[in-house]
Amino acid sequence: MVGKALEDLPEQYSVALDNIEFVVQRHPMRAQRRNIRGGGHLYGLYEGIALPYRGSGYDRVVPDRVTIFWGTLTRDFPDDGTLEDEVRKTVYHEIAHYFGLDEHDLEHTRVE
Repeated sequence: MVGKALEDLPEQYSVALDNIEFVVQRHPMRAQRRNIRGGGHLYGLYEGIALPYRGSGYDRVVPDRVTIFWGTLTRDFPDDGTLEDEVRKTVYHEIAHYFGLDEHDLEHTRVE
C-alpha cells in the first residue's frame, strides 16, 4: 500500500523526492515514540532534514527516512478500504514534512 501511495503521488512532488527512503515497521521504537504528542497514535514518522533547510553543506548524508507503522494502522483501521486510504494519507503527511511543512501547517492543509 505504501508503494501504491508513492506511485499515485503527483509528479510535481515525486520528482522532487531526493535522498529519502520509505520503511514499513510494525511498531515505533522507544526513541520514535517520543514524537507522539497528546497521547495520540503514531502512524508515520519523518526523520531527516526537510528540503527547505538543506544548505550548501548538504552532501554525503544518510537518506531522510519516512517510517510507516503498520501495526498501529492495521489496529486502528482494520477495513481494507479504510486502511488503504489511511496509509496513503499517512505517506502524504510525512512527505509534507519532507517539503518543510510542520504539524501546525498541516492542521490547515488537507493532505490526501
